[in-house]
Amino acid sequence: MREVKAVLKAVAFGAMAERLARQPIGSLWRFTGFLATPRNGKHPVLHVQDIQQD
Repeated sequence: MREVKAVLKAVAFGAMAERLARQPIGSLWRFTGFLATPRNGKHPVLHVQDIQQD
């Protein structure tokens, strides 16, 4: 078993964005969604569809 860490940008819209904004900074969460490449094609972005407290 290996531990893998990655850093990437994420976006959330509407009610999900409001829900995320209410969470305390530093709290642990597990995000699910999908990866998409922006139009400039540089780095993938996670589009958050659900969150679960870890």
